[in-house]
Amino acid sequence: IHWQSQKRSTFVNEFSEDNLSCEEIRARGFYPEVPLSKDENEFPIAYARTVYKDYHFQEMMFNVMYAPQNRYCFIIDNKATEKFHKKMKILGKCFKNVIVSDVEFDVDGAGHNMVRSFLYCMRLLLKEPSWKYVTTLQVDIKLKKYLAFFLTFFLIIQNKKEFSFKNFVFVHLHRYQFAANCFA
Repeated sequence: IHWQSQKRSTFVNEFSEDNLSCEEIRARGFYPEVPLSKDENEFPIAYARTVYKDYHFQEMMFNVMYAPQNRYCFIIDNKATEKFHKKMKILGKCFKNVIVSDVEFDVDGAGHNMVRSFLYCMRLLLKEPSWKYVTTLQVDIKLKKYLAFFLTFFLIIQNKKEFSFKNFVFVHLHRYQFAANCFA
């Protein structure tokens, strides 16, 4: 038992309000500069995530999910504090594969405007379409092992798309909002 306790990972909370430079953010986590496997390199994934509070948690989850070939888009709920907005914007500026949207949506626990926010994030992600699939996240926690499973799953279903975004026109965005509100 003693031997196992010596191998246990521990989290030292070095986070403070003053440590929000890119150097400090990168020093707090492991952010590889190259893909960790051939499969990861050949199969980049995009993540669209809606966030609204607890910057420290968001940074830790981003670190767990981070891979340099992937793309990340954060939509901030309009109920988030100004301080949270500022921190997320700093995080976005530290990584070239991260987008923090300037457009916000009024999202709630019942899912109102969630689809709309994800669609907007996808629109931003399409500006750099180097990814193969996109996944949407709310408060999901993705672990490294789960990410490996996720990648394997996407490799298996490769080229079997549920839908595609060829010439996707956001003129019809009101249809999605109307459809979502019909079931509210």
